[in-house]
Amino acid sequence: MALKFACKLCNQELLLDVPEDGTIVRCPACGGIITVPHDAQFAVRLPESLEKPTKAQEDIVSLAGEEYIPPPISGPPEPTMWGVKDVLWFVILIIVGTVLLEGFLRLLAATFMWFLAPDLPAWPSSWPNPYHFHFNRVESIFTDIMTICLIYYIVVKKHRNRDFFEVLRLYKIPKRLIIKYSLISLSTVILIFGISIIVDMTPLGKEIPHNLPIDKLWKLGYPALIWFTFLAPLAAIPEEIVFRGFIYMGLKKSFGLIWAAIISSLLFVLLHAPQLGFSPFHLFIIGIGATVFMIVRIKTDSLTKSILVHLYYNFILILLGWSLVIIKGISVLTEKK
Repeated sequence: MALKFACKLCNQELLLDVPEDGTIVRCPACGGIITVPHDAQFAVRLPESLEKPTKAQEDIVSLAGEEYIPPPISGPPEPTMWGVKDVLWFVILIIVGTVLLEGFLRLLAATFMWFLAPDLPAWPSSWPNPYHFHFNRVESIFTDIMTICLIYYIVVKKHRNRDFFEVLRLYKIPKRLIIKYSLISLSTVILIFGISIIVDMTPLGKEIPHNLPIDKLWKLGYPALIWFTFLAPLAAIPEEIVFRGFIYMGLKKSFGLIWAAIISSLLFVLLHAPQLGFSPFHLFIIGIGATVFMIVRIKTDSLTKSILVHLYYNFILILLGWSLVIIKGISVLTEKK
């Protein structure tokens, strides 16, 4: 299949035989490494007469008695797409890196607080709230930064993809589409609340746990609400880059689209399982959100749009939390049973 597009490095119009958009190729004009854009057009390839030696070259070859060999294209090594092996190494390195990072941050925090608050326990895990809560939030920020840096290293440094944003499908989207994807987020929230209300009205509602590990954080009141107001929407960015960007694309190469979507969505649900107490119903609710985000990612071939839907989804939940506090007071969170 021939696709027609322009090289973004030298603006040379190209006509190349590639299987699909998103394929990483070398520009024959400038030798640069580029990714076939998603808006490339189908075209019919003409006979490539220019790749054959000219009559003058054939005459020279016949006189020299040697076969004409066109000169090789010079340039950096060809970029490659990461696969399941890179995903496995990524998971292992993240687990090991998180343990090491937590140990370093806790040692640093213990040393720092030893001067400011000598009455506190020596180790942060033994600190009372809100000290322990604030430390965990800072720790999660550094973990997200480490995760994005590791993905950048694998994509750009190891597999030689020059454009980190384009290869992960982080495209710019028109402002007119922002309202469209915010409505998708709102519809998802309404669907989830509707399912929750219906289930609560059935005998199954009595078996659903309502005192989850994450509820302990809300009992801190305004500090927890303020932290989550900023962190919950922003958490959509690293989560989407990890699960529906790096992991999904790596698994898609080895297992195909459907299995890659299922596995990456299950991993996303498992990430939230501890704070939900591994409650099957609450994991099912998270799975609904993961399914919506994945459908947007696949249908639009844009990670930016799934990030936008996820960000609005978290923002709507935080907005509902603030509305509840404004109407009924902070005790609706601190006194929750």
